[in-house]
Amino acid sequence: MKRFSRILALVLAASMTLALSACGGGSGTPPISKTTPTVSVTPASSSITTAQTLAVTVTVSGAPTGSVTLSSGSYSSSATTLIAGSASITIPAGSLAVGSDTLTATFTPDANSSSSYNGNS
Repeated sequence: MKRFSRILALVLAASMTLALSACGGGSGTPPISKTTPTVSVTPASSSITTAQTLAVTVTVSGAPTGSVTLSSGSYSSSATTLIAGSASITIPAGSLAVGSDTLTATFTPDANSSSSYNGNS
C-alpha cells in the first residue's frame, strides 16, 4: 500500500471579517472598543500520512469564551467550545488533501465575550 506523506503548511488566515457597531445610539454614551484577539493554531505534527489523524490546538488570546472551527479545502470541523481560551480539535484521517494544506481557524465569541471581543462569525 502506497502511503502519501503530506506536509502541512499551517497558516492562520487572518482574514477576519470584523464588525464593530457603535453603542449608545446618540445617548451620549461613547462606543465600546472591542479587542481583536490573536488566534494561534498549533498542530501536533507538521507531516502526516492520509491514514493518520491530526490533533490541533487552537488558542485565542485573552482567554475569551466562545467557539472555534477549523477548515481546509472541503474539510470543516464542528464548532468546538473554548476552555480557558483554548480548544483541541482532531482532524480525521483522510480529511485533508495530499500536499500542503492551509488550516483556517475561525473564532466566534459567545454572549459572555461578544461585548469585549471581535470575532469572525
